[in-house]
Amino acid sequence: MLLCACPAHLPYEPVDLDEKSPSAGFRDRAADDITLAELVSASGYKDEWPPERWRLDTLTLLGLYFNPDVDVARAQALASNAALATAAQRAPLAVELAAEHHSREVDGTPWSLGVAIGIPIGRQSRREARLERATFIADAAEIEIAASMWRVRGSVRDAVIDLTASSQRSRLLEQQVSIHRELTRLLERRVEAGMLSARELGRERTALATAQTQLALERSAYTGAYGDLASALGLPLQTVQSLTIAEDAFQQTTEVPDRDAARGTALLNRLDVHVRLLEFGAADAEVKLAVAEQYPRVRIRPGFFWDQGDSIWSLASVLIPPVTAQAKVREAEARREVAARRFTALQIHAISEVESAREVLLSTRSSVTAAKDIVDQAEQQFERMRRYFESGSGNRVELMTAQLNAVQARQHLLAAQIAWRKSAARYEDAVQVPVLGDFLKLPEQPAMAGAAL
Repeated sequence: MLLCACPAHLPYEPVDLDEKSPSAGFRDRAADDITLAELVSASGYKDEWPPERWRLDTLTLLGLYFNPDVDVARAQALASNAALATAAQRAPLAVELAAEHHSREVDGTPWSLGVAIGIPIGRQSRREARLERATFIADAAEIEIAASMWRVRGSVRDAVIDLTASSQRSRLLEQQVSIHRELTRLLERRVEAGMLSARELGRERTALATAQTQLALERSAYTGAYGDLASALGLPLQTVQSLTIAEDAFQQTTEVPDRDAARGTALLNRLDVHVRLLEFGAADAEVKLAVAEQYPRVRIRPGFFWDQGDSIWSLASVLIPPVTAQAKVREAEARREVAARRFTALQIHAISEVESAREVLLSTRSSVTAAKDIVDQAEQQFERMRRYFESGSGNRVELMTAQLNAVQARQHLLAAQIAWRKSAARYEDAVQVPVLGDFLKLPEQPAMAGAAL
C-alpha cells in the first residue's frame, strides 16, 4: 500500500547562476545565426539572410530572436500552464494506517492493525472554478508573450528612429559647419581689407562654434543610439555597430484612419485590453470558487481493523464546515469589481490615447508638408543666387548665405519628419497595429476546427 501511495518522483535538477560572468554565448551572438536563418525563412521572409542593409522589419526579427524579455514571457507562460495542469487534478485519496499494542495478549498477539481510505466527496463546481481560473491566467500569460514581442518591436523601432535621425542630423550639421567655416574665411578677408566691421566676423565665429558644438553632441547621441539599439536587440554593441542600417529604414505613409476606425482597432487589437479581460474572467472564477466553498467538505472513510484476531469493518464520514465562507465570497466579489473597473478604465484610457495620438499624427503630417514647401523655396533661392553669382553679378558671401539658408531649411524638414515618425510610433503603440508599413506579415494559416484563434 505504501508503494501504491508513492508515485514516481522526479529528480532534483540544480541550476547554477553565475552573477559575475556575462551570459553564456552572449558575445558570440551574430546576425548570421543558423537557427535564426531557418526561423526567418519559415516566417515568410523571401530575401537573402542576413541582409546587407538592415531595415526595421529585419531588425525586428533579430530582436524577437535575441531579446531576453521574450524568453522571460515564455517562461512565465510555461509556469502558468504548469499551474493549469495542477488545477485540473482531482483531490487525492487519503490512506490512513494504524497500529496498536496491547498490554494483554489475545489469541497470542498483542498487536492490532488497521487501514482506512479517505475518499473526498466534493462538489464538482470547486474543481471547475479552479480550472476556469487557471485557464484564464494561462491564456493571459500566452498573450503576454505577444505583448512582450510588441514591446521589443517598439524598442527596436524607437532606437532605429533615433539612430537614423542622428545620422541625418550629423550630415546636415557637417554641411552647416563647412559653410560657416567658408563664411568665416571670407569675412576675415573683408575685415582685413577694411570692407566689414569686426562685429560681423565675431557673430560668424560664434555661429561656427555653436555648429561645431552641436555636431559634437550629435555624434555622441549617435553612439548612444547604437547602444539603445543593441539593448533592444539583445546583441553586443560591437555586433550592432557592424550592421549597416538603411537610412530609409521606414516606409513613409500619410494614411491616417478616421477616429471611429482608430477606436475600434485599438479596442480589438490592444493586447493589454485582452489581458484585462482575462483578469476579469479569473476574478469571476474566484467568486465561483468562493461560492462553492460555502458548502462543507465531506469525506467518507471506509476502513478495516484487525484487532487481535477480530476483523472490524468501519465506515465513517468527515464533515469539514466552512470557515468565514461568506466573508470570502464578499472579498472575491470585491476583487472582481476591481478587475471590472480596471478593464473599463483601460478602455477609456485606450480611447483617449488613440484620439490624442491620431491628432498629433495629423498635426505632424501637416508640419512635414509645410517644411517641404520651405525647403523648396530655399533651394530655389539658392539656385537663383548661384546663377546670379556665375553671371558675375553676385558675391560669394551672398551665395554661401543662401546655401546656409537651404541647409537650415532641410534641418527644419528633418525635425518635422522625425516628429512625424515619433508620432507614428506613438499611434502604433496606441492601436498596436504597424503604421510605418514595414512589419513582416506571416503567411495565412488555415482555421483550426473547434479552436479559437
